[in-house]
Amino acid sequence: MLHPKTIISRFMRSKKRYSCFTHLDIELTERCNNNCVHCYIRRPINDSEAQNREMPTNLLKRLLQEAAKEGVTAVRFTGGEPLLRDDFLEIYCIAHELKLRISLCTNATFMTKEIARILRDKPPQKITISFYGWNKLSYEKITRVSASFDSFIMGLSNLKEFGIFFHATAPPIRQLLLYHKDIKSLAHSFGGVLDRNQEWFLILSAHRDVETSKIICDIRLTPKEMIPYVLGNKERLKTYQQKLRQVLSRQKNVQLLFRCGAGLDRAAINAYGRLQLCLDLRHPDTLYDLNEGTLRDAIVNFIPSIRRMRMINADYLSRCAKCPIKPICYQCPATSWSENGTMDSPSEYFCAITKVKEEILANYHPKEDAKNEYDSSDSRVHCCKCDPNMVGHFLVDQRT
Repeated sequence: MLHPKTIISRFMRSKKRYSCFTHLDIELTERCNNNCVHCYIRRPINDSEAQNREMPTNLLKRLLQEAAKEGVTAVRFTGGEPLLRDDFLEIYCIAHELKLRISLCTNATFMTKEIARILRDKPPQKITISFYGWNKLSYEKITRVSASFDSFIMGLSNLKEFGIFFHATAPPIRQLLLYHKDIKSLAHSFGGVLDRNQEWFLILSAHRDVETSKIICDIRLTPKEMIPYVLGNKERLKTYQQKLRQVLSRQKNVQLLFRCGAGLDRAAINAYGRLQLCLDLRHPDTLYDLNEGTLRDAIVNFIPSIRRMRMINADYLSRCAKCPIKPICYQCPATSWSENGTMDSPSEYFCAITKVKEEILANYHPKEDAKNEYDSSDSRVHCCKCDPNMVGHFLVDQRT
């Protein structure tokens, strides 16, 4: 069900000659106090050059005001680590005064009592906290920063003190998948819940850094292991199955590069004031400089021009453009850019994930599955007719 503010916003936009997205992701900084092995941005906290280029407070204030005026109803603050910014509370309060629905993504290591108190008094719609382990050893193996677990626990304690509920999420890394029950227990002990419904993929370096991308490739789950993150609950599985049936009956050879909602349903602003069609797409040809232009100009002129772009890569045209299961594939201009350096090159990793997903969906029988007890926190996919060797035993506890 749509939020009432979203319905009102869409009605108001229908009166205009142009349409604005309703959700806006704002990356407050690329810098972070952690050095996570899986991170696709990875800017150190002391990167002064990056800090000097970050959006100043007055620009952020102007963009939030423009966004609210154009019909944006929800904003998500992310990073890097957004709480690094000295002006975070000022920015947050401005968004709250504009009556925007706020989401916050953080690692919680900078969650002070002052910030927690403001979040209690002016609550956001959602707080998502990244969990990189269940104890000091496992956590710091991923963050690669000494004492980061201690800061993490302190941040969680501050949230608990002020009675703030949060969603915990964990990246698709093998050790976290195997020990998700320990992570779930840790989140619960501080008043949160582990969110198993979020689809999360390890994206290669946003800055096309070869060494960073190699590290990420080495720790990626196999396509079969990714299934709990792709089809992690029964409702999502049914939704994808229905979508698959629809697209198989009416799939066409469409050569438009963008067939997703990037720039339509939501858009993003990076740490340096450039509008992106989505948070992951950082191709230089798809960035609009909001330091010089306005959000309205980006909406009316820039985004439509980018969405008119067409595929030109011969391999992409012969494979992806004609693929009958393309609409349920995670290959897109953003993943293609990070994987290959172009926006229309096939991504073998995401192609493989989609083929496994399609095979599971083709053999899934909801009526038979309904006979089984289903726990949404369980990462197994109950596929009655699937080959168990294909689906895998995702919750095998290898400690025994």
